[in-house]
Amino acid sequence: MRQAIRIIATLLLLAVPTQSIAADDADLDALAERIPDVVRQLESLSPEDPRAYFELAETVAGEASDAAGIRLARRLLVLAFHLATDADSGLQPSICLTLAAIESSSADRQWLRALAGSLDPRYSDDAANATRRQLDAETQLEAAETLAAARAGRGVLVRQRLREPDILLALDGQADRLGVADGDSVAARLLAMARSWPCRECSNRRAQTSRVGDSRSTRICPACNGNPGPTLTRSQLVRLVRAEARLLEASARSWAAQVEIDAAAAFRDVDPAGIDRLYSIETDRVLFRDGAWVEPEPALDSPEPEPKQTTSEEPTDE
Repeated sequence: MRQAIRIIATLLLLAVPTQSIAADDADLDALAERIPDVVRQLESLSPEDPRAYFELAETVAGEASDAAGIRLARRLLVLAFHLATDADSGLQPSICLTLAAIESSSADRQWLRALAGSLDPRYSDDAANATRRQLDAETQLEAAETLAAARAGRGVLVRQRLREPDILLALDGQADRLGVADGDSVAARLLAMARSWPCRECSNRRAQTSRVGDSRSTRICPACNGNPGPTLTRSQLVRLVRAEARLLEASARSWAAQVEIDAAAAFRDVDPAGIDRLYSIETDRVLFRDGAWVEPEPALDSPEPEPKQTTSEEPTDE
C-alpha cells in the first residue's frame, strides 16, 4: 500500500508543469504595457535567427527594467547564446556583455565579461585595460600609493597626486573595483576621503607632547585616537586593497591574502557551458506558443531508402 502511495505521489509531482516553461500572464500583461506587440514578437522568433532573440532581449531590457522584463530578457539572451553558430560572428560575446549589464551579482558580471573576452579577444581584460598597460610601472606605483595615502589620512599627498593626469587615468581604471558608480569619479571619492586630513591636532604624528616646566608628557592624540585616516567599513577597505593590488599586479600568495582580496571566492572556469549552470533555462524550448515556451515539433521522418540488393557469388568447384 505504501509503495502504491509513493508511486501516485511521484506521478502527481511529475504532472505539475514547471513555472519556467509557461510564461506568467501577469508578466506578459505588464510587458505589453511598455512593448505593445511583445507577444507577436515572441511568437515570430525562429531558431534559425538567433540575432532576433538578442535584439528583442535588448528591447525588453531597455523598455522594461523591472523583474518581469529582466527575466524575459535573460531567457532570450540565453536562448540566443545557445542558438548562435559560427556564422553569427560576434553574437555570443555581445550576449555575454548584455547579460552582464542586467546582472545584479558583481561576481557574475565579472565572470560574464571574462567569458566575453575568452570568446573575442577584443573584450578581454587585457584589451579593456590596454590604457592601463601603456602607463609605466612608476605611474601605477604612484597611483597605488595614492590609494594607500587616502587610507592613512595623508591628505596633502593625495591632493598633490590627483593633480597628475596619468595618475588620474590609472585610478579611473579601478573605478569598478572601488565601487564608484557611473556619474561619479575616483578623484572625487578620494578627495572626499582626504578632505579632513592630516589630523589638525597632531598632523598625523599620532601623539601629542606637552611640556610642563622641565618635564614632558606624551599622550595619544585625542582627535584621531592615534589612528589617522578616514573611518572605513570592511567592504570599503577591501575595495581599496583590491584596487591597490591590481595596480601593483600583485598576486595573493597566501590563503589569508586571498580572503582579503576576493573573500576566497571559488574559482570559476571561463567556459561557455557555465551559462547553463548560471541560468537554469530550458534551452531546448525555443518557440513561444500560446503563452508558453515549447520545443519545436520534430520533423517528419523521411522514408528510409530501400536496402540495396547484394548478390553473393556461389562458390565454384575448381
